[in-house]
Amino acid sequence: MRRLDQVLIFSLVFGFLLCLYGLNWGGSHSWHPDEMAFQRLFRPSELPFNPKWFHKPPFHTYFNFFLSSLPFSIIGKILPIDPAIVTYLKVFWSRLLTVFLFLGSIILVYNITERFFGLFAARVVALVFATSAGLIAFSHFLTTDIPVTFWMLLAFYFAQNILLGGSQRDYILAGWLTGIATATKYNGLAIGITIVVAHILSQPYFYWSTLPKKIIFSPPLYLGLAAVPLGFIAGNPFAILDYPTFISHFMYNYIVTPVYDGSTGNSYSEFWLCFVELIGWPSFLLFGCGFCFCLYFILSSGKYTQEKSPHIVVERISPLLL
Repeated sequence: MRRLDQVLIFSLVFGFLLCLYGLNWGGSHSWHPDEMAFQRLFRPSELPFNPKWFHKPPFHTYFNFFLSSLPFSIIGKILPIDPAIVTYLKVFWSRLLTVFLFLGSIILVYNITERFFGLFAARVVALVFATSAGLIAFSHFLTTDIPVTFWMLLAFYFAQNILLGGSQRDYILAGWLTGIATATKYNGLAIGITIVVAHILSQPYFYWSTLPKKIIFSPPLYLGLAAVPLGFIAGNPFAILDYPTFISHFMYNYIVTPVYDGSTGNSYSEFWLCFVELIGWPSFLLFGCGFCFCLYFILSSGKYTQEKSPHIVVERISPLLL
């Protein structure tokens, strides 16, 4: 059995402690107006568990309802507990569920990075991810942002399996989890492109002349792509059961997007500055220095022998994390 990496354990514990700070502050509405986790589901006069609101998909609402809201509601009816305390426990535990998904994202980022780039890179990325300012803040919100990150990373993990010679099971799981990610937040569908890309890149280069046939006549690829809508329906069954409301709200949200007023600007520089908000200044400066080093070594690669290649820098730094 493989021993757990100490740096990964440290990242998980440290990230969890950072998330705990402020976890009991106020109600969910005092943190963020987008309370996806507490959409109302049960209406006796209608079909049970129909959110009747599909501007954003409801999977995280179901997830939170069955694991947090419903259990504490039952406990509140059985035991003589103050309703205010029951509400507090619901909010606190709901936030903990979001934190657990964040911790799961750290594990996935570590494993994905290690398989592509090795142990040193995995440790660095796990540490940065676990201490990213924006992610820590959103771990307190009962929104879909952390959950969709987790489901997208899990879908990407199985797509990576496809690239590394995976089985038909990996195609199906990658597709299914892409559907779940989409049922959590619509833009989670973007991760589905990795199924096709991983399938193409998994083909030996000397077979690329027959690549169109391998795509057109590939049952595993079809199964993986077919699993996407099945996963979406599993996470959002009322997309079928209440189709008129779903399609009406979906099309409205598609046309009137959250940034229809141009609030994000019209330049990539606006998005570049968002990296600081997401990962914080220390990590941003670390990545900036790393980018400058990489650019320098690429531009000057012709002046160095293999003994003086960029690998020598990694060999000198890596003992710090090994």
